[in-house]
Amino acid sequence: MLSTGNGKRQPRIMGAGYLSASEVVATAEMGIANATISAPILRDLIKTPSSDPLVNTPRPNDVYANASPLPARLTSLLKVDLLDSTWDGTYYDGKGESLDWLAENGKRLDEAIEKDLPAKTRLADALKFFVQEEEKSRAFLEALIEKL
Repeated sequence: MLSTGNGKRQPRIMGAGYLSASEVVATAEMGIANATISAPILRDLIKTPSSDPLVNTPRPNDVYANASPLPARLTSLLKVDLLDSTWDGTYYDGKGESLDWLAENGKRLDEAIEKDLPAKTRLADALKFFVQEEEKSRAFLEALIEKL
């Protein structure tokens, strides 16, 4: 975990660009605390039965400070990238040090995304979708405020 490795609070991760309800559920299980989810996938989630009890506890400020371990059924995902068959499954530099993807204002992350065409394309699509939906939400809220 980044916060225990470098002593800094980990930035919140916003999941987006989901293609299915199962992706949303899996990222929630991985500890992603925030998500942008399209209406069709929200409808699928509503229809998805769950035997898990409802959780009604306030979210802490640092949602990753006491993160649960990754569910066993998802651990195999740590070693594969379905969009890039050449990825070797490591998050470390050549010296065995854990990579800080956010150092130097995210320089290493930007470089990795630039080299990974599928990730670059999917990220661009997700950001475009997010901005469009944010603009729709803003217009909706501004219209409501006008009525007050």
